[in-house]
Amino acid sequence: MRASLVSLPLIAACSTVQPATRLAPYDESCRNPQRPCTLSYDFEPSGAAPDPFGQPGQVLLANEDGLVFRWDLRASEPWLHDHVDFAFHAVGRIDKVEALASARCDGHPVVLMASNFMPGHRGRNPLKERVLAIVDTPGNARVLEGLTREIARLAEPEELVKLEGLALSADCRTAYVGIRSRSPVASQGAQGSERFVREVHAFALEVDWGGTVDDARPSGIVQIDGEGCSGQPEGISDVVSLPDGGLVVLTSYEKEITPPRPSSGPIGELSGSLWHRDADGHTQRIACFPGHKPEAVALAPDGRSVRVVMEDDDYGGRPIASFAVTVPLP
Repeated sequence: MRASLVSLPLIAACSTVQPATRLAPYDESCRNPQRPCTLSYDFEPSGAAPDPFGQPGQVLLANEDGLVFRWDLRASEPWLHDHVDFAFHAVGRIDKVEALASARCDGHPVVLMASNFMPGHRGRNPLKERVLAIVDTPGNARVLEGLTREIARLAEPEELVKLEGLALSADCRTAYVGIRSRSPVASQGAQGSERFVREVHAFALEVDWGGTVDDARPSGIVQIDGEGCSGQPEGISDVVSLPDGGLVVLTSYEKEITPPRPSSGPIGELSGSLWHRDADGHTQRIACFPGHKPEAVALAPDGRSVRVVMEDDDYGGRPIASFAVTVPLP
């Protein structure tokens, strides 16, 4: 696989989401059309995908706790945050959501939500190791047992894998899974134990979206080669499948730094890169995000650009700065 290290100019239009106090419950505070919802202070976007249940141009954003919001993309702006509504939740069915994907599959609108596949410190937790399929309506959810099983097999007996990134091909016959890091089971949680990787695993799906057939099998692996914008190890943050068979892959780097005292707390180094892989296997880096933590990417309605969602709140106790930029595709 060839990789170009030439970074094309990033054409970005940003809208900063203002921090707000979380109102509970979400569904009551966001359903009133006369009172558009604002993303809450502790909102942590972890996945983005076109909304198959709503109107064209709307994008779903997943919070890591299983809540999903709907952003309305207006024609006048690349990304507007002034109309953000609660869409649905999968709380109690999935935990630590790290990826979102969507498509229309055999006439059915489908949203896939993937957890991080990292067991909790108190043992294995099935809510953190599953792919959830939401079909036809937000209330109709089931675990994709076949894909869940195959992703779990990516870990060696003495190794953990962390998933961040999920995509579904236009024909719904292939799922793409991004693996961000690998780490030894024995050193779970130990500083420096994670080995960041850029692996995109493909799985052939045999799923009856309106029924009970549910199976998956490995069908290939793509390594995203080339130096990231940070010059540091970058792991996958998200994956998008393009209609022409290509892929868009988002990677990121983050490092906590303990500053000299006196200080308000730790700070961090943040950066990320965006990669385009065409159907012929040619990969190039197309955008850099110095000083930001890119978390999610979604294909724009025009199919000629993507929206990259940042979430810059990991260190320093600063308010979340959730915003998005537009990046044209080659």
